[in-house]
Amino acid sequence: MPAFRARCAWSAFCFAEATQCIVVMNRGRIEQVDVPDTVYRRPESVFVADFIGRATFLDATLLAEPADGRARVVALGREFETDCQDGVTIDTEVLLMIRPESVRLSERVEAEEVHGDIGRVLNAIFHGDSVEYEIETDTGTIVAQVSDPSVEDILKPMDCVRVSLAQDRGWLLPKTDYEDDGTAAH
Repeated sequence: MPAFRARCAWSAFCFAEATQCIVVMNRGRIEQVDVPDTVYRRPESVFVADFIGRATFLDATLLAEPADGRARVVALGREFETDCQDGVTIDTEVLLMIRPESVRLSERVEAEEVHGDIGRVLNAIFHGDSVEYEIETDTGTIVAQVSDPSVEDILKPMDCVRVSLAQDRGWLLPKTDYEDDGTAAH
């Protein structure tokens, strides 16, 4: 008999704050209750991040103990500071969550292989007002969305490009509920 996995999300009204909230449930358990922007940008778990919108999860290495909700990490071959979930410590295995609109693709580069911040375009989908790319990196495949690109700037499969992240748009989560295939465990 096949296993049935239910994923539920309901909108509710938070009377205390008189603002719309989202309740995300997993297997009958509430994962997060918060305003839409917080659920999207600061999810409480990999499950919530994966359920609410598209997200890429990259392995990251903590360089120091997080302080004041910020952590120094290495990801994509670069060292930078990002926001992190409460409870993340230097001993925590972490993932860096990146939303497609927060990935920056800069100049095309000549490269034989992907490494560090150099990625290779695997796929490009033109949506009219944007182009969605799948970019192969040495830490996994990243989804990037570029709004209103000029025709000459649209990348083609096999193009190599420098990849970076918009400042303060990453979110560090514990790796506890993450599957090896790049999806949240359900």
